[in-house]
Amino acid sequence: MPLWEHLEELRWAIIKSLVVLFITTSVALAFTEPIYDILLIPLADFRDQIEITFAKPLDAFLIKMTLALLGGIFLALPFMLAFAWSFIAPGLTSRERKAVWLGVGWGVVFFACGVTFGYSLLPMCLKFLVAFGRPDVQQLWPLQVYIAFCFRLLLGFGIVFQLPVILNILIRLDLVTVETLTKGRPYAVIIAFVIAAILTPPDVFTQVLMALPLLALFEISLITGRWHKRKQADSEDDDALPDYIEGDEP
Repeated sequence: MPLWEHLEELRWAIIKSLVVLFITTSVALAFTEPIYDILLIPLADFRDQIEITFAKPLDAFLIKMTLALLGGIFLALPFMLAFAWSFIAPGLTSRERKAVWLGVGWGVVFFACGVTFGYSLLPMCLKFLVAFGRPDVQQLWPLQVYIAFCFRLLLGFGIVFQLPVILNILIRLDLVTVETLTKGRPYAVIIAFVIAAILTPPDVFTQVLMALPLLALFEISLITGRWHKRKQADSEDDDALPDYIEGDEP
C-alpha cells in the first residue's frame, strides 16, 4: 500500500478518535459531581484540619472541564484503541496480533487495579502530609491543586501497574529474556525509585509507596515470564515427539 494511503488511514483514525472523544467528554460533563464526591471521600477524616477552596475565579470552570475531559478520555479509550488497532493490525503477524490483544486486555485490567490500589493509599498519603501541619493553623488547599494531586497519584499507579503486561509482551515476542531481566534486578531497583519520583508528588513517603509495588510487579513479571517460557518449551517438546502408527516399532 502506498505511503499516502497509510497516511490517509491514519488521518481518518485520528478524526474518528477526536469525534468520539468530543461525544464522551460531553457525556462525562454530566457526571463531574460524582467524581468530585469520590475524590473528596479520602478527606473526610481531615475536614477539621483542611479547608478546600477555589483559589482563582476560573478554578470552578477549569476543574469541571478537566474532570469532564478525563472522564471522556476514559470512556473513549476502547473506541480509540479499536481505531488504532484497525490501522496497525494489517502490518502485524498473527503472533504479534495475539500479543497485542493480550496486552490490551490485561493492560485495562491492571490499569484499573493500579488506580484502585492508588485510591486505597490516598488516605494514608493525606494523613502523612497533614501531619506536617500545626494544630493551631488551618490548612487551605486549593481544590484544583488537590484534584491534580489525586489524578497524578492515581494515574501514576495505573501506569506502574502496566509493568507486568509490558514485560510479558516483550518476553512473548522474544525481544527480551527472563535471564536478562534477572541480571538487571539491581538496576531495576534504581529505575523503580526514579519512576516513582517522576510519577508521584514530591514527597518521599508517596514515592516509596509507589516504588515498592513497582519492585513487586517486576518480580511478578519474572515469575510469569519463566512460567510462559516453560510452557512454551513443553509445547515445543510435545510437537517434536514422533507420531507412531499403532503396531509400528519406535
